[in-house]
Amino acid sequence: MPLRIKRMGVNAALWKEEQSAEIIHQLATLIHAGLTLSEGLELLAQQHPHRQWQALLRTLVHELEQGVPFSSALVSWPQVFPPLYQTMIRTGELTGKLADCCFELARQQKAQRQITVSVKRRCAIPPLF
Repeated sequence: MPLRIKRMGVNAALWKEEQSAEIIHQLATLIHAGLTLSEGLELLAQQHPHRQWQALLRTLVHELEQGVPFSSALVSWPQVFPPLYQTMIRTGELTGKLADCCFELARQQKAQRQITVSVKRRCAIPPLF
């Protein structure tokens, strides 16, 4: 029986900054708990509810298994993991503190999101004069 490959549609709504930050935070937790980077990514892929994220995470695992550094693997996904992610992950790889750098990246992204929401909220309220 020939192998069939079904092309999946891409849902851009799934690639939100908060989802990327949450993945990085969960990955940091798993690495801190003693899992390898590949094991952590595979576990996240198994547990993620969206097939696109599952495919992306498994693609990253495959690249790691081919010897590609994690930071370099992220370069292929700039719409999901912008340059800041790549830089922070590279710093973690070079210093041997990948979990710490992932935690810090997730913290920074959460703080940035809170500032953005606050500014948008304030801009939406008309002045009372």
